Amino acid sequence: DVIVEAVRQMGRPILFSKVILLTAFVPLYMLQSVEGRIFRPMALTLTFALLTGTVLALALIPVLASFALKRGAAGHESWIVHQLYSRYRPLLDRAFRARALSLGIAALILVIAFVVLARSGTEFLPKLDEGSLWVRGFMPQTISPTDSDRLSRRVRALLVSFPEVKTVVTQLGRPDDGTDINGWDVIECAVELKDRAEWRTAPTREGLVEAMNRRLSAIPGMSFQFSQYIEDNVNEAVSGVKAELSIKIYGNDVQQLQRLADHTVDVLSKIPGAADVGTEHLIGQPQVQITIDRAAIARYGLSVADVQEIVETTLRGATATQILEGERTFDLVVKLAPRATSDLDAIRRIPVFGSNGERLTLGDITSVDVRDGFARVLREENARRTVVKFSVRGRDLGSLIAEAKGKVGKEVKLPAGYRMEWSGAFENQQRAVRRLQLIVPLTLIAIFFLLFTAFDSSRLAFLILLVVPFAAVGGLFALPLAGLNLSVSALVGFMALFGIAMLNGVILVERIRELRGRGQPLMEAIGNGATSRVRPVVMTALMAALGLLPMALSTAVGAETSRPFAVVIIGGLVTATWVTLFVLPLLYPWFEDGAGAVATPPAARPEERDGPPK
Repeated sequence: DVIVEAVRQMGRPILFSKVILLTAFVPLYMLQSVEGRIFRPMALTLTFALLTGTVLALALIPVLASFALKRGAAGHESWIVHQLYSRYRPLLDRAFRARALSLGIAALILVIAFVVLARSGTEFLPKLDEGSLWVRGFMPQTISPTDSDRLSRRVRALLVSFPEVKTVVTQLGRPDDGTDINGWDVIECAVELKDRAEWRTAPTREGLVEAMNRRLSAIPGMSFQFSQYIEDNVNEAVSGVKAELSIKIYGNDVQQLQRLADHTVDVLSKIPGAADVGTEHLIGQPQVQITIDRAAIARYGLSVADVQEIVETTLRGATATQILEGERTFDLVVKLAPRATSDLDAIRRIPVFGSNGERLTLGDITSVDVRDGFARVLREENARRTVVKFSVRGRDLGSLIAEAKGKVGKEVKLPAGYRMEWSGAFENQQRAVRRLQLIVPLTLIAIFFLLFTAFDSSRLAFLILLVVPFAAVGGLFALPLAGLNLSVSALVGFMALFGIAMLNGVILVERIRELRGRGQPLMEAIGNGATSRVRPVVMTALMAALGLLPMALSTAVGAETSRPFAVVIIGGLVTATWVTLFVLPLLYPWFEDGAGAVATPPAARPEERDGPPK
């Protein structure tokens, strides 16, 4: 009889609370791109676990309980549960006697939480520690392959000198398959690190990067950019730029683009938290430029095409004939020997014949000089563009972007026909937040209709939804205490937290309505209902918090993504449990249809709570 009554009493609230909890997971399925790939498997796991757990709780557990519970053993109450009951009811009575003060404190805590939210740092996802570094060094564009190799050896030696470094592999220039545009002026270093327990230079990755950057900056003429291998590839896939954050500047004139980029670099370099600031140099590559003197070639009866053909033949080579080898044909190319074009004077002495057989040199009809030319030709969206690259270090992403946008927009004036686009990791953050801003309200509306269906009362449905902002209070307080920023991982934690908080609210309100249906007075039903549900509410919160505690305290590689999720839920369960056990009972008389006057609740009847009779 006890088992049947327990299933009858708890079956309905369990079913509705699980449906509400599953509905709260809907935003997790709507996440896209990187965040979707990270959190969708977790959502699927939780969904299937809840479905099978609900079936087992209502079908299998009652059958097993008939074997496990011995006759007469059900009346035993542990010391912990006894203390919980004996301490909770007096506190609830005090809260009712000081109702205005209790609700005022709750409202004040909610206001403080909104202030904390407004001042919280934001980011897309915490930086994942991959156990390695990807260091990119930039040298002068005019550097020779020999000097570049010498500097790369020096960079490698400096990196290896750190006790935290296991191995260093450097890549100089571009690969053979042509998938990269790097020249001799770019060196890329894959730095494999030892276990964190063996670190001596700094306890954190950010501190180690700062130390490396200080030591490497002693090399004159070089600048460095620090990232991680997977992070660097993801950033390039998102924005097309090998940097955590970037500003793309579009326009027609290369000189103007370079000036705008250099000015932007100067502005960003002064902003706290902006690290590895640099730009892609479009110009500055020395080139031998041959300019035709049209008046001179006109005197000798030559055309521009004649001069261009001479330059192409002598410097690049021209096909004189073809050679047959079996069934294959090869061009026979004729060009001057390398020593004949080794310097500018040699190029100027290249012989040229006028239309009447005059013996001339290339220097007589052209000017041959070394000038700065294009180092790179970058185009995107049918327009020339350059990029300013930077990273965030020692600061949250959201505030850095906000300050950078304000200062760059104020100090860097774009001419007509030029535009600027911000891209990088914060694009993922903005996309995920915009999607959640659309999906979460729709999910809450769906949950409201589920609650309305469960209680046949819009007022009670709204009462349970009031748990949501109070549950968020604990999560908002827990993030800065744990040294974390508000990220997509934390937002996912809030989604799961809201479902758990509303689950407890449904169980409590359903019990109060059941007692009201038995004819108990309003305040008596509230006191007895809240007392009878204090054990399952506290037990649910403790199990979830203790289960997530290892994740919240973990510092292992890869824990950065899951820590905000766990910290938010643990912190939120503290305030959610408080709201469920104290604030909801205080508000219930105002939300029940036809609620009477508020009075001090009487002491709980022994038979109305989950404890033995006294």
